[in-house]
Amino acid sequence: MDGRKWFVCRGGNADFVTVVARTRDGGPVGQSLSLLLVPATSAGYRIEREQPVFGRLQGQCELVLEAVRVPDAHLLGQAHCGHVLIRERLLLGRVLHAGHWLGLAERCYGLMCRRIASARGRLVWLADKQLTRLKVFECYSAIVSARALLVLAAGRLDRGLVADIDVNVAKVAASRAVSLVSDAAIQIYGAEGVSDQTPLSGIYHTARATHIMDGADEALISAVGKRLLETFADDGQMDFSRTGPDLTPLPAGG
Repeated sequence: MDGRKWFVCRGGNADFVTVVARTRDGGPVGQSLSLLLVPATSAGYRIEREQPVFGRLQGQCELVLEAVRVPDAHLLGQAHCGHVLIRERLLLGRVLHAGHWLGLAERCYGLMCRRIASARGRLVWLADKQLTRLKVFECYSAIVSARALLVLAAGRLDRGLVADIDVNVAKVAASRAVSLVSDAAIQIYGAEGVSDQTPLSGIYHTARATHIMDGADEALISAVGKRLLETFADDGQMDFSRTGPDLTPLPAGG
């Protein structure tokens, strides 16, 4: 196989990568893709370069495959059915990433509140300013709302229910939350916030990249919007059996 992929996370340290390859000509793409394990020691496999993100090296690499061959045993799942595994991996990955981003958002929120309550914050009456209180309210609301959406998405995924809409909404919400909170915290810190004296500038860089990672926001929002419209019945009522909270009681002891 031949191919090139950039922004492969931790590609320089990987012992192997998973590659989506077209293994059958003609027909729908969804019935022509396979998922393969490719060892980093394979002939024709090389890391072209590490790709900086906002000027910082964060383990994102450009990978090149030239006439790479792998045995049949390296096939994951069934041939030409790789789209099923790809979908499962993307949904799980978005849930895990959203959880990580919310952790970063909470860290920024804690740093911001501590600065407001610090001696320096009291010196300029930060806690008494309405715009400061607005930032605290908006950041808290964004974190709590995104966390609730993530719990809903993870619960549906864990139960084996259709979770595409919920996972994608949670991913976008978590991305927006960490962006909002990191920006607000930097603003409260002032010039120190954009320096490397706090973790805020690094988190801010990560936050901006989240709007592209694991599916660009625009693509996910468009796909979710389409699905939401499709869930309406002819009478204009939302069919919550395909999206939204699962109201089925948990079994005893579950």
